[in-house]
Amino acid sequence: MVKLLVILLLAAVLPAHAAPDLLVEAELERPEVHVHAQAVYRLRFLHATDVRDIQLSGPAVRLADLRRIGEDKISETERDGRRYRMHERKYAVFPFASGTLELAGAHVTGRMPAAGGNLPNAWRPVRVEAPARSLTVLPVDIQADGAPWLPANTLKLTEQWTRVENGVHRRTLRIEATGVEAAQLPELDVKVDGMGVLPGSARLQNHFAGERNVAVREQTFIIMPMKSGLFTVPPLHLRWWDVDTNTGEMTRLPARTLLVSESAAVTEPAAGASLTRAALRHLWVMLAAALGAALLFAGLRSTRVRMAWRLRLACRAGDARGVRDGLLAWTTSALSDPPQTLDALAERLDDAAARDAVRALERSLHDPQPVAWDAGMLSTLVARVKRDIRRTTS
Repeated sequence: MVKLLVILLLAAVLPAHAAPDLLVEAELERPEVHVHAQAVYRLRFLHATDVRDIQLSGPAVRLADLRRIGEDKISETERDGRRYRMHERKYAVFPFASGTLELAGAHVTGRMPAAGGNLPNAWRPVRVEAPARSLTVLPVDIQADGAPWLPANTLKLTEQWTRVENGVHRRTLRIEATGVEAAQLPELDVKVDGMGVLPGSARLQNHFAGERNVAVREQTFIIMPMKSGLFTVPPLHLRWWDVDTNTGEMTRLPARTLLVSESAAVTEPAAGASLTRAALRHLWVMLAAALGAALLFAGLRSTRVRMAWRLRLACRAGDARGVRDGLLAWTTSALSDPPQTLDALAERLDDAAARDAVRALERSLHDPQPVAWDAGMLSTLVARVKRDIRRTTS
């Protein structure tokens, strides 16, 4: 009878389900996203007991880029009426293939007091696994006029004009989009009838504002008059996909007119012309040669040539993700059954050094701590892969 009373008293005092000392939560911001659009993965570790040397490890993913968002956040919270100390880490996920993306393998390690230990400093290692999560990746929506696929939360297209000298202008175009990577921003093209246009190299940048990646692409064009008159710079259109409303959008820059006087047009310098005028003529000769090469390239409609050029630009910029995308795109024109991932590409290579380099590139893109690739390393990798592919297909 006494034992029964003790059991009843304990049942009244203790909760029906005692909350655990350690919890790991994994959460996706939304259940589905479009290919190349950003998703947010949140990993939380909650502990109601002392835990030291805490290490959070994010999930392993294939066919997606994973980038850590900011620093870990530490706060206090409650679960089922129990107080916990919470460590939260966030990752940006950028899938590059449609289908189901599995995010598994996230875990937390640390040390906690050993149960029943007699020594005051007795600690035991602990590892807690996070639950797996699945993200549905929607395919590319059909875009009109063959426009590049650009999914984003917001997008701004701006321009800045600077008058250089004697009718020469510098036009800087800037794309700023949230929820997408800079490597996904398309290359812009500027053409003005009656004027020479020389494109400069593009500057790509990624940074986080809150949980969203902000992608920036800036490119400068030198516009040079070849005769006097009134010139119309045509409007610029950029199609993109609003991932919040699931609708196609169009961002525009209006047309602009430029008036070039007879003295400002770039022509043969007269005898006794100023040094500045002669210097401008010399600049024009050099730029015209480069412009001719650029126009010749624009006239080449070969998809393979354009893809190879973009791959070269990605190497020069040290853009590892751009090289990954460029290599996979290049193989579509070089192979009848092209690989869809860098791992699959590595399996096709006979050159051991090229195979190891491609796998190292794949690992670095999935590492939460990005590896810095310089232009020389990327150019060597691309050259090895192309040489191996050409040798095996010849």
